[in-house]
Amino acid sequence: SESVRAFTFDKLFIRHWGEWYHGERSHAFLQRIEWNDSTCTLSGDAIDMMGNLDADAPTKPYGGIEEWSFSPDDSEFAFTRRYDENTSVAWTTNLDIFTVSITSDSVGTPVCITQENQAADTQPSYSNDGTLIAYLSQTVPGYESDRSMVKVYNRTSQMITEISENWDRSIDSLVWLPDDSGFYVTIAEYARERIYKLLLNGNYTVVVSEHSSSSLNVLSDESIVFSYESMVEPSNIYLYSSDNITQLTDFNADMLEKTYRSEPVDFWFTGAYDEQVHGWVLNAAQNSAPNNSSTFPVAFLIHGGPQGTWSDDWSYRWNPQTYAGNGYAVAMIDFHGSIGYGQNFTNSITNNYGGAPFYDLNVGLDSMLGNFTFLDSSRQIALGASYGGWMINWINGHQWNGNDRFLCLVCHDGIFDERIFWFNTDELWFPEHDMVGTPFNNSNYEDWNPSRFVDQWKTPQMVIHGGRDYRIPDSHGIGAFTALQRQGIESKFVFFPTENHWVLTPSNSVYWHHTVNDWMDHFAYPE
Repeated sequence: SESVRAFTFDKLFIRHWGEWYHGERSHAFLQRIEWNDSTCTLSGDAIDMMGNLDADAPTKPYGGIEEWSFSPDDSEFAFTRRYDENTSVAWTTNLDIFTVSITSDSVGTPVCITQENQAADTQPSYSNDGTLIAYLSQTVPGYESDRSMVKVYNRTSQMITEISENWDRSIDSLVWLPDDSGFYVTIAEYARERIYKLLLNGNYTVVVSEHSSSSLNVLSDESIVFSYESMVEPSNIYLYSSDNITQLTDFNADMLEKTYRSEPVDFWFTGAYDEQVHGWVLNAAQNSAPNNSSTFPVAFLIHGGPQGTWSDDWSYRWNPQTYAGNGYAVAMIDFHGSIGYGQNFTNSITNNYGGAPFYDLNVGLDSMLGNFTFLDSSRQIALGASYGGWMINWINGHQWNGNDRFLCLVCHDGIFDERIFWFNTDELWFPEHDMVGTPFNNSNYEDWNPSRFVDQWKTPQMVIHGGRDYRIPDSHGIGAFTALQRQGIESKFVFFPTENHWVLTPSNSVYWHHTVNDWMDHFAYPE
């Protein structure tokens, strides 16, 4: 007889990010160990610290050990939990902090300490004296890009205190100071990932302002060992002490010496609403272009999110150096909706996908062309992923000042049909927040629908999609390619059947870059 392979679902999620949900859970277990000199052996059975909770810890798909914390005396464990026992998990962003008591041979029943908040609470961290639990908290349910504030839970009084409510920045991570007077925190600000000192009274001062910092480890004298990177160099380990930064490691220095790289330049201009908007410009790396040119074609990169940023960091996916090293000048803009410029700036993209961001991108690029003589205005190419891919599809249907300004376009895992996106994405809270509701009797989904303007498409376009992308399923890439082909527009479709929203396999990433570079060169450097 033939075997049957089928799955039956009665709630959402049925799939999330890059995997189908089959009922398996990831739980935190306590396993005691014994040391005998330098030898470690397991002692007793592993104990499930989440009991009968039908949930994952860390939460899927991005959660890590930052969502766990042990009290200093090991008597209690805190973890982050998502409520996904019913189908509303697909349109809510509620995360809660749970604590569970630990004894020598058992654990207690998990207790929620943040049940009053219906938005996200995560990243619990016990103070060094064990009396407090700090964590990150949002206030707007269903909005993943809401401002994350620091809150502190008193384990004795069970009172919660807001620490950073008057600071218009979103906290990405926190580590307690040795004397428990406050924290070192990391935040996205002005296209950097900065370290600040935030005190319990709400006062804050910048500690490390340049490039991008992460993975903070605080020493007893308040020195910090951390990961530090930029657009020019990947991560290395650094020491911050007494206002000095010292590099401790120098990984891959020999490999970097073999590469063409370019220094990024900050650029500000007046964008939508007469507000200042930030961008980056990189010249083509020295010796990267043929014939010793003084002007170079422009690779115009558009970030995703849409609540994202072009930060001064090192990326293994969208790295501007891969274009600067291939004979292209690079332009990038943090349009309205980006993070790091205050919450109002981030919120301004709501029901405004093709409005202020489209204006910022075009006005900003025009301003860059007028200020940097090495940018060749006759050879402009735009590339984007996710929301950046949505914008590529939007650009192809919308001229700027009566012109189709780009030689060609590259759309990676972009939304083609905004209305259909609501029906086939995994996390409904994204479109429901950004389009202000469901598509039922809601014209916003059609107002900002790139597929509605395909009759205006004229620019050659490469479409790339991953077969395991359940955030923006591959039907969007196929739809865009079909629209291009049916209208006789020069186009290519690149499909990665085993990749999700990101191309993570090294060999596939190499192929991605070679294929994209060949497509760009075909138009910018024709033989």
